[in-house]
Amino acid sequence: MGTIGRAHGAPLQPSTSAVRSREPVATLLKPVGEDESDESDEGEEGEQQQYMFAVPVLEWADPHDETADVKKMYAMVDRLSYLDWGLRTDDEISGKRVAAKQRDTWDGCIVHDGAMWGEAHGENAMRVSDKGPKTAVTSEGYGEATVATVEKLLRLLRRLTRYVPAMADWPEVWNLTADSTFIDVGSGYGKVVMHAKLNLGCRCAVGIECVAKRVEISIGALQGLYGELDRAQLADDLLRGVSFEAVDACSKQALDYSHIYMFDRVFSEWTLAALAPVLQRSSFYIFLSTRKPHVWWGHGFTKIQPIAKIRFKTTGKEGMTAFVYVNSEMIPGLAGMW
Repeated sequence: MGTIGRAHGAPLQPSTSAVRSREPVATLLKPVGEDESDESDEGEEGEQQQYMFAVPVLEWADPHDETADVKKMYAMVDRLSYLDWGLRTDDEISGKRVAAKQRDTWDGCIVHDGAMWGEAHGENAMRVSDKGPKTAVTSEGYGEATVATVEKLLRLLRRLTRYVPAMADWPEVWNLTADSTFIDVGSGYGKVVMHAKLNLGCRCAVGIECVAKRVEISIGALQGLYGELDRAQLADDLLRGVSFEAVDACSKQALDYSHIYMFDRVFSEWTLAALAPVLQRSSFYIFLSTRKPHVWWGHGFTKIQPIAKIRFKTTGKEGMTAFVYVNSEMIPGLAGMW
C-alpha cells in the first residue's frame, strides 16, 4: 500500500515504518483536489481555514461481499418500501406506495421541487415554506448509498487508523468498533444503521429522519428481522441498541455519538446552515459527509478537519466523494487547545 501522487492539504508524510505495518487491504489512491472533485457546493462565506492533514483517497482493494444477514436486511427494507425511494411526508404508505404529488423524477426517484440539490425557488419556495420548518421540508429528497458502498465504508472505518497515514498512532476510539456509538442523520429507511449494527456490533446504532413514514418502515424492517435472523445471534443481542426517531435533526441540542454519518448531498442550504451549530456543539470523533470542508466551515461548523476521502456510489448510479472528517478538539496532542 502506498500513496500515488501528492495529497492536497498540509504536507504531512507518514513514516516508512507506519506504512509497512498496515494491512494490504486498503489502497491510498491519488488524492483529488477540491477543484477536481464533484460539482461545487454553496456555503463558501463565513470562516475558512487551512487543512491540517494530507487528505488521501481510500479505496478498498480486496474483493468483498456482504454477510447473509445484511442481505436479508436490505431485502426486507426493499419489500417494505416497495423500492419507492422518493417517499415523502405527503405520500400514502398503505398498499402500494404512490406519490401523492409527483412533481419531478430523478433516476426513478420521486422528489419535490428543488429538494435533491437545494431549496425550491420562486412560487415553489413559497409553497414549500408554508408546510413546516424549511430545514425539514426542503431536504425530504431521497438518496442512498449502494450496499457495496456501505460495506466498503464500514470496513474502512473499522480500521481507519491503520489506513490513514496521519492517524498511525491515534487510539482505537477513532475506529468504528463494538464500543462505538453510530448515528445516521437523515437515515431514510434505516439501511445504513442496521448495516453498521450487523457488521460491527456497535454499542448503539441510531437513525434520525425528518420523514416520519420512512421511520415507520425502518421500524417495521427492524421488527421483521427478528423473524429472519439466526435465533442464537438474536439471543446474543445482535440487534440491541438499534433505534429510529422521526425528528428534524436541526432541532437537536447536540449529536453526541462517536461516529456521525450523513448522506447530506440531498440536504438544502437551509438545512446545512441550521445543522452546523448543532454539530459544532456535538461531541464526536468522526464525521462523514459528502459536503466539502469549505461548505461546513462557511456555515460555522469549524472544528472539523478532513483526513481522508472515499469514493461513493448511490443507488441512482451517481458517483461522488465522501469526506472523512475528524473532530479537531479530540486530536491527540491537541485536545484542550481549542
